[in-house]
Amino acid sequence: MTEERVCRICGRKQAIVRKYKLFICRQCLREVARDLGFEKYK
Repeated sequence: MTEERVCRICGRKQAIVRKYKLFICRQCLREVARDLGFEKYK
């Protein structure tokens, strides 16, 4: 099974977050994290 490692949102190939099968780059994840249900803790 070969999964293409590109961001689903912007197509970037670097810094892809694959945990939980997100396949979103770090930068896009910061923008949509709250919409996905992630919470920021201090």
